[in-house]
Amino acid sequence: MPPFTTEQFLTVFEQYNVSIWPLQPVAYMFGLVAVDLAIRRRHRSNWIISAILALFWLWMGVVYHLMFFREINAAATVFGALFNGQAIVF
Repeated sequence: MPPFTTEQFLTVFEQYNVSIWPLQPVAYMFGLVAVDLAIRRRHRSNWIISAILALFWLWMGVVYHLMFFREINAAATVFGALFNGQAIVF
């Protein structure tokens, strides 16, 4: 059994999405840029794709896990730290 209810989990998603609006379209744009760069190779494509992925991983580690998910699950601190470490690897 998880240490939180389904309602608590869905509430975290709701609070997160409301709090970060209007950044969702910006994230989609970065994702589309990364896909475009993967398909149509350009100068420094690999570096730019890695930077975008690192930004996404860092965002999830700091903003989602440490600022939102930690409210219902203490293990989110570990998840956040792991995401941040992976961002550095990118």
